[in-house]
Amino acid sequence: MDSINATQEQKLSKKTIFSGITIATASFIFGVNLCILNTFKKIFVESEIKNTLSVNEQQWNNAISIICVGAMISNFSISFFKCNRKYLLILNGIINLVGQLGVRFSRIPIHLVASRFVIGLGSGITTAIVPLYLLNISPTKYKGIFGSLHQLSTCTGIFFAQLFSFYFNKEDNWKTGMNYFISFLILHSFFTFFVDKSEEVSGSETKSLFSLISCPNARRSLFVAIFVHLGQQLSGIRAVIFYSSKIFAKKSNPNFYTGFVGFCLMIGTIFSMFIVDKFGRKKLLMFSCLLAATNLLFLALDYLVLLGIFGFIIGYSLGLGPIPWFLTGEIFPEAYKKPGGIIGSTTNWLSNYITAMFFPGWLDRSPMYGFMPFFSSMIILMIYLALYLRETKNRKPGFI
Repeated sequence: MDSINATQEQKLSKKTIFSGITIATASFIFGVNLCILNTFKKIFVESEIKNTLSVNEQQWNNAISIICVGAMISNFSISFFKCNRKYLLILNGIINLVGQLGVRFSRIPIHLVASRFVIGLGSGITTAIVPLYLLNISPTKYKGIFGSLHQLSTCTGIFFAQLFSFYFNKEDNWKTGMNYFISFLILHSFFTFFVDKSEEVSGSETKSLFSLISCPNARRSLFVAIFVHLGQQLSGIRAVIFYSSKIFAKKSNPNFYTGFVGFCLMIGTIFSMFIVDKFGRKKLLMFSCLLAATNLLFLALDYLVLLGIFGFIIGYSLGLGPIPWFLTGEIFPEAYKKPGGIIGSTTNWLSNYITAMFFPGWLDRSPMYGFMPFFSSMIILMIYLALYLRETKNRKPGFI
């Protein structure tokens, strides 16, 4: 039978591994989508060559940030779809393909912005569905590993996009690079048809967003989901990467340093995969907050900047990066997983958008103004987790 029951204690079969890798590849594509457009900035904005699409700085910023708007819209729209997660992910593959084709064949700025909006719709489906799918198909023994696959694949996609930018960054070859990526999207969409269905527990009925919000027993789980996703973005991950690019631009080999950031994200997430089931979600999250806060303080004081950047990246990747995505699937019972995931990922995208809008202005004043709000948010989150988060390791999904 082409399905897996969420409560079934199944072995780690070849089909489960195939399904996990295939669906995690959607997160890889999501990571590429986040960064690949940065590859073309010199072509579209800074180059004087007019044989290709030309946009100004404001239009470029719109194309970068519109992905968050599309993601928030698709997050809420998912609640109206009653089909299996597998079919939503097949739809997601088609949406990603349409969006990248739009970027490839854009002729005027509005085409580029609209195409990025479509990619945002796909990104929202990815962040809302992939973590839940991976958690649902995994045997209990491997939930920490499967749960971390979303973040690992996203980081791998970011790293790949950085490597991609080292070569396919010229006016005469960027379309060739896009052709390769689009071919990969077609291949991935084909394989998605053959993954397992991620069935809900027999007899459970998916509740609505309103049912979750109005359920008294769900309050603590709801606030924990909001806080950990809010904390993931208010950790300053986007700000640190933005700031690091400015710092590395002054170095003799900026591409090496930029690529090394992506590599550190990957290595930290891999390490987290193999210790999260040993140490637990709560301890690892709190340790991650402590490391992030310490290194954000270095950046705010403009002291030991390189240590602060890479120390933050490692601290973030150990807990704040991977854990929020699958923790949401562990702190709600099966009937509430979908609306709980929607609220968590929508919070994530909203805070991502706010950070992108306001951080550059803060940083223009000084590193102190730029990073102290993130330092404060990490201290607050660490205290909140210590008081309200109950350990979910080896525990049946349910309200905390």
